[in-house]
Amino acid sequence: MNLSIAILAGGMSRRFGADKTLALLDGRPLIQWVYDGATQISTDIMVIAKDPDKYDFLKSARMVLDVYEQQCAMVGIITALEAAIHDDVFVISADMPLFLFAALNEMMYIGKTDAIVPEIAGKLYPCAAIYRKSALTSFKEHYARQDFRLMNLFKAISVSYPTDALFCKYVAPKFSLQATQLTFINVNTQEDLARISLQI
Repeated sequence: MNLSIAILAGGMSRRFGADKTLALLDGRPLIQWVYDGATQISTDIMVIAKDPDKYDFLKSARMVLDVYEQQCAMVGIITALEAAIHDDVFVISADMPLFLFAALNEMMYIGKTDAIVPEIAGKLYPCAAIYRKSALTSFKEHYARQDFRLMNLFKAISVSYPTDALFCKYVAPKFSLQATQLTFINVNTQEDLARISLQI
């Protein structure tokens, strides 16, 4: 696929109590789960981080230093769009180990919009979304006026919102009825990690 993938690994992990990107799930760091899924889809995989050297075990990933002072999802997306080889960039948080990468082929062709942001059970997931370089100018304009809210940005660009129906067909049968929602879970706490450990 002509799709770059950017793994955002710049969070502070305050609620988790340690660097959650390196927390082990079934013997693998959370970020390794995301990376392994990404390698099924793309050969242009980036890790966006303030300290990318700690992820050097992800051998074929490009380590991209996040040089923006403000720490938020918006600057991670800007960095990804600036560094990506392809015009289409799938941005995913490093703490989403169960994301359904198989769904990206269908998700990518939802529409010719600037962004494709899943809406699962009524909740938007901007850190598991496809962004196009056509949106970069708007991102930078919002950043320049210190408006870091992605919901405000979405009003200034064209956005498609695929829902549960697109993703449910890719869910492994062993998962629960809430499996689609589970695949979008962010591991923010130790309890989250324990919960998804029961699903793999």
